[in-house]
Amino acid sequence: MTDAEYTAWLDSTNRMPCVLIDVTARTTAGAAVVRKLSNRAFEDYEPRITGSVGFSERLPLGGSPSFSMGSLEIANDDAELDAWLSDVWDTAPVEIRYGDLRWPSADFRVVVRGVVESLETASANRSLVVTVADMQKRIDTPFTVDKLPGNGIADDDVMPYIFGEVHNVQPRLIDEVAGKYQYSGRACERVIEARDDGVPITVDVQLSAGTLTLRNRLSQQLTLSVQGDAVGGYVFTVPDVILRIVTQFGDVKTRLATSDIDTANFAAVKAAAPAAVGIALYERENVWSICQYLAESIGYTLTCTRLGKLRLVRVGDTAGQTPFAIDDNDIFLDGKLTRGVGPKFPAGVKLGYAKNYTVQDTLYSGILDAHKELFAKEWLTVTRTNTAFADTYKRYVDPEQEDTALQATADAETEAARRLAFRTTNPTPYTFEGTPRLFALSLGQLVRITTHRHGFQAGKLAQVIGLDTNYASGRVSVQVIA
Repeated sequence: MTDAEYTAWLDSTNRMPCVLIDVTARTTAGAAVVRKLSNRAFEDYEPRITGSVGFSERLPLGGSPSFSMGSLEIANDDAELDAWLSDVWDTAPVEIRYGDLRWPSADFRVVVRGVVESLETASANRSLVVTVADMQKRIDTPFTVDKLPGNGIADDDVMPYIFGEVHNVQPRLIDEVAGKYQYSGRACERVIEARDDGVPITVDVQLSAGTLTLRNRLSQQLTLSVQGDAVGGYVFTVPDVILRIVTQFGDVKTRLATSDIDTANFAAVKAAAPAAVGIALYERENVWSICQYLAESIGYTLTCTRLGKLRLVRVGDTAGQTPFAIDDNDIFLDGKLTRGVGPKFPAGVKLGYAKNYTVQDTLYSGILDAHKELFAKEWLTVTRTNTAFADTYKRYVDPEQEDTALQATADAETEAARRLAFRTTNPTPYTFEGTPRLFALSLGQLVRITTHRHGFQAGKLAQVIGLDTNYASGRVSVQVIA
């Protein structure tokens, strides 16, 4: 079946839709076992899915990112599925396909690839509920469990790692007698400088091991500026660092492969936002949280397509996209479009950048006072304000600081100006219920909506920021900003 034929079927009123679900759980012995479920009798699938088969996706508009989630309720009145509760469902792969009862299963299209978040009993033990998360859940794991080779000094300390360029990190002592320190668990590009109490010193650096050895006894505190991980080449842009982390760190059992990445999207983001970033990971960290922080540094959100590809999307940025046309034929309830209330953004943006990883506000060495002032600050900052917007909408111009992994002043200024420009457009959310043709929409997509409400009569461009897709009912709730 061609894409055009499948799209025509979605648009048709002569449909007999059916949802097929394959979950690859594991027995406690580790053997894979495929559970085949459907919402209607079809081939060898058990028609036990009741209620909705939904999946919710969101881009944050003044909030925090989250996983895309859905849930499946499985009828178990006869208790025949009780044994399933003994299986291992955590992060089990889930594939949801959508098609017509009259088709062979080969013609059904995969609409969701995700993993199981949890399996629970519900409705007084009459059903099981499977919560499904997008593929990002696979990177919701500890960044590393590696420990320092401490020889009794720091045996319980997590191994440090560095990506991009960072300033004034404090390496971990691993051999007191030899004066040896670990600054990264992998080979790095270079140690830019080493300082003792702010004064530059000479040390012997072992780049391939991420270690260094002192030549002389320290007077106070050792700190370094470093260009980090260089295994496979030094990387410093957000897409490259995220790609390095998700494919080489985290739980090896759920780690992503390059095939799990929308590489064309990552390349486009790198071209559009090539700013240099840096991050030092010296404590216990989470892969997903690290990557979201890096993405947010240039205004993006790390998301996952329903088909399981990791990508980066920026609210307010639809450059280069051809708009997807939507009119009253695609909107249920007589073209009803509901206008919401957007976030009340302040009339200013303040970004923290070039983080100083070791704040030193009591340096006693003879370095310049200007340098002492820099070492005493955790962040450099840039601030941009719009007083006209503040006056019109009665917003304050003293914004809270938003910390980033950006390193250069010019990049921080560019990002602050971009955020302010978007926020002072006063973006407004709109919601409507769409037909199955809109199942094709994705987060961040540019659309042109033509309907008879709220100024959309002549058509207006908007960006998709939320989708609540219900394959059982054949409806999708679409949220856009315009």
